[in-house]
Amino acid sequence: MSHSKEREEKICLNCGTALTDRYCHNCGQENTEPKETIWTLVSHFFNDITHFDGKFFSTVKYLITKPGFLSAEYIKGRRASYLHPIRMYVFTSAFFFIIFFSLFNAGDMIKGDKDDAEQLKELTAASSSLKEKLPATGDADLKAAMRRSINNIDAHAAALQGTVLVKERTDSIRRAKTNMLLDSAGIEMRANSLLPNDLLDSIAVNTKKNADSSKADMDISKMEGFDYRSKIAYDSVQKELPANKRDGWFKRKLVNKVIIYKTKYKNDKKEAGALMAERMLHTLPQALFVSLPVFAFILMLLYTRRKFYYADHAIFAIHLYCANFMILLLYFGIDKIKLASGWKWLSILEALLILSIFFYLYKAMRKFYLQGRAKTILKFILLNIVFYFVIVILLVTFILLSLLQFS
Repeated sequence: MSHSKEREEKICLNCGTALTDRYCHNCGQENTEPKETIWTLVSHFFNDITHFDGKFFSTVKYLITKPGFLSAEYIKGRRASYLHPIRMYVFTSAFFFIIFFSLFNAGDMIKGDKDDAEQLKELTAASSSLKEKLPATGDADLKAAMRRSINNIDAHAAALQGTVLVKERTDSIRRAKTNMLLDSAGIEMRANSLLPNDLLDSIAVNTKKNADSSKADMDISKMEGFDYRSKIAYDSVQKELPANKRDGWFKRKLVNKVIIYKTKYKNDKKEAGALMAERMLHTLPQALFVSLPVFAFILMLLYTRRKFYYADHAIFAIHLYCANFMILLLYFGIDKIKLASGWKWLSILEALLILSIFFYLYKAMRKFYLQGRAKTILKFILLNIVFYFVIVILLVTFILLSLLQFS
């Protein structure tokens, strides 16, 4: 009950029903003065938070320590003491992905460490800046420290110089070899090709073999589509081709994205790769959300003879996902501690946490579905095998969709 003053008029402001008590028996609204003080708003806020926290933490306790217990309680109708499964999923998934995306940056994961040429450029710039500042420095200790820093940076740069020169020479030879093979096959390779060097070599060799072979004709259009630099040019050519020789819908979409990629990011392909990876990574929440009803459907097929409705399996799946989110958050936290501290032994805890996800699923199935150990183990294995392929298909689908939306 709130501490707001009750209205003297016994008419509900929400639905107009005549009242006999503080609360409307028709719509449930409390008959209090509509104007509230700041103190009343603050009181409501803390009361709601306290109520939510109380339910949340008691729910989390049973969720982690008693796999399958909350789902069994829910279908028995014992729900008032626990947080609703949907609210639980929304809260835990939102919290999980906030932490996940703050810990893992897709751009950093794709870019990785700077290559030798970038490091050499940064080291050279750092050395030059210190050399410029050195003459104007009056402090003797600072001057000596700057000289030592310059020597260290120059030594590092000199070591990288040889590596960079060797790599540039190797890349030049590989590019020349690739172009020579492609020229002999009658195909022009753009200097700004999007393909990796190893793949270029493979394409060049295979193209040469196909060109020299009299038994099979090479389908050049499979490569030519990605050489267009203009969407207008590509679309125009496609319209002029016979219907049976035009590219399919998916390839047209992909070629158009490659053209956008080449036009927009031709000077910074690493940045484009990072942006693409970021978009792919952000499809993970969607893929997991879609996988939840699929997971429940697989459970329904496995327990088709049991007296459970699809909604019961869905509640079980929601509680399972919430528990997995919490276990994975703990895993990520330990992983970050391991990276920061260098404590390799924490890998044992990480391995145990991954195993605990599967153990939790087994225990939850035993508790919720009340079947014997042998049947539960068999269904546990089947569930994991089928769901593995489902996850792979979903991730591939969402990744392809994110590629088609990439710009």
